[in-house]
Amino acid sequence: MLVSISPRSPYHWLFRALLDEQYNLLVSTGIALEYEEVVSREMDDRWARDLMGVLTNLPSVIWAEPRYHWRLVAEDADDNKFVDCAVAGRGHAVITYDRHFDTLRTVEFPKVEVLTPEAFREML
Repeated sequence: MLVSISPRSPYHWLFRALLDEQYNLLVSTGIALEYEEVVSREMDDRWARDLMGVLTNLPSVIWAEPRYHWRLVAEDADDNKFVDCAVAGRGHAVITYDRHFDTLRTVEFPKVEVLTPEAFREML
């Protein structure tokens, strides 16, 4: 998601599709705080505030707070927040190139797919 915000990014289509409500994005408080921190650091505070406004007000953003922590991503425990949110919100997939999520391909339950941005674009 974070690499798609800038209009100069080759992945900007992903953010544009979210704004156009072509898909739903599941977000938890932990994910939102990470997005805010990274965007503030990599871009600036104004971009971070604008992103938080989008996440708070866009109908295609669904807030899902995990009640259980599955701990399915062992290589980078911080990535578990995305899997836990997907499960809590009954999401379909995590969209990423991050190899840490490859372990999900072998998990039978809970089933969370891992898709590249290109595969996700084909689905849209």
